[in-house]
Amino acid sequence: MLEELSQILQGLALIREVSPRLKARVCAFGERMSTSLAVEILKMAGVKASLLQSKDFLVTDAAHQDEDKYLNATVIPKRDPEFADKMMEKTCGFHPEVVIMQGFVARSHKGETCLLGASPCPFLLNPCP
Repeated sequence: MLEELSQILQGLALIREVSPRLKARVCAFGERMSTSLAVEILKMAGVKASLLQSKDFLVTDAAHQDEDKYLNATVIPKRDPEFADKMMEKTCGFHPEVVIMQGFVARSHKGETCLLGASPCPFLLNPCP
């Protein structure tokens, strides 16, 4: 995960531009890393915890355009216990005591990373002086 982030940041430094799509990708790394860390801490404490990727469950609606599409997206809530059970079985192989997921990360219908109603990372607003 850190290698992927490093490559993206190196590319941004070279082109000196940050699109809303790339802002969303970079900002999502914080949640991805913190949820991975949380699961490992719980496991070390003896809790049967598992990480599910919110992008597997949350797909944004297509109503937004441009920047809002990536940085202030919305999803239409949908309850599908069968799908959730299948994803948990596929990802975890068991039903954990605790499931951890990212809170503000989703994907577009094309699979692009989007942030849900979150403001962009402050350090990415003007990354190139």
